[in-house]
Amino acid sequence: MQDLASLFPKSTPTMLKVDREHQTLQQIEQSGIVDQGLLEQELEAWIANSPEAFFRELGERLFLIGKQVYVGELGSDRVDLLALDPDGSLVVIELKRGDHKLQLLQAVAYAGMVSDWDTERILSQIRQFTGKSAEDVQGEIETFVDLESIEELNHNQRIVLIADEFDYEVLVGAKWLREKHDVEVRCFKSSLAQDGEGLYLVCTCVYPPQGITLHAKPRSRQGRSAQSRAASWEQACEVIANAEIREVFMTEAISGVEKRFGRRPSLFYRMRGKRRYTIGGRQKGGYIWQTGRFEGDAEFWTAKMGAEAMPQPVKRGTCLRMFVRTRAQFDGFLSGIEELQRLDPFWIEAGDEAEPEDDDSDQGDGLDSSEEGSDGI
Repeated sequence: MQDLASLFPKSTPTMLKVDREHQTLQQIEQSGIVDQGLLEQELEAWIANSPEAFFRELGERLFLIGKQVYVGELGSDRVDLLALDPDGSLVVIELKRGDHKLQLLQAVAYAGMVSDWDTERILSQIRQFTGKSAEDVQGEIETFVDLESIEELNHNQRIVLIADEFDYEVLVGAKWLREKHDVEVRCFKSSLAQDGEGLYLVCTCVYPPQGITLHAKPRSRQGRSAQSRAASWEQACEVIANAEIREVFMTEAISGVEKRFGRRPSLFYRMRGKRRYTIGGRQKGGYIWQTGRFEGDAEFWTAKMGAEAMPQPVKRGTCLRMFVRTRAQFDGFLSGIEELQRLDPFWIEAGDEAEPEDDDSDQGDGLDSSEEGSDGI
């Protein structure tokens, strides 16, 4: 049996500076948060002000919903950082200077406290944290999570621990929770590298080990039913509980509109041969993705479909997303498509990386499209 201690790295990988002129490597000095005399609040502020950059450093895609979040009924229990992942799970993130044996216990307690949060409480927390309207918050979360409905939020909880060092007991406890009780815990060792006046934060995953993470078969999450590819377009459309929009998907497909299905159905509309609009079927209606932007597009679609469509820039402003939940809204969408064909506006291209995120990546029989389409629909 493999020695448990061998699973956990004891030191942070060295950071080397490359001198291309002299073709040499120079080791950059690294130290812990404590060694630099920094406080947890400073690290917390860095993360809260730059969440996307920090979560990429962890190899995570998370939506930060609060810092120093009160979660206990007594009002004294606060999570350092609270986030959502694309599966809709709440992620408890605990930061520590140095090391602390109680860090894991504290995080487990917080995860238990938020386990009964419903969707409305989560959305309320986001509104309080961001200062955004209820409509904007709901739209952003519907865009971010890979769920049929945001009512499915918080079916599971996860834990992320960040510290200068970890006691052996913490890592063994994390391994036990993950392997025996299906509680996902990730532990990251933080360090600071300094090069002159530049200060760099480095986070290294010490549990689970990278070898296991990279090669292990993905584990199913409790509370989320396994979904398989639909056998037909009709079956794929059954995921749309909204009868009006389900009928729209059926009639548009019959009329010859480009379509594709996997677990869910999608319709595609082209401008000058380029696929500009994707409508994905969701439980409550349709999710519209506009690839690229034209001047005044949000106002254009609000006039066509109403404010309820909630046109919102996404992908750093390079694309637009909207929602359609009534036949009247969809008729407004079709009217807008026809008008855009006539107006032929100047498009600011988004690039391939801004294509709509689609979890229905299956091809084959479900694909009914051609990249060499003609102008228009």
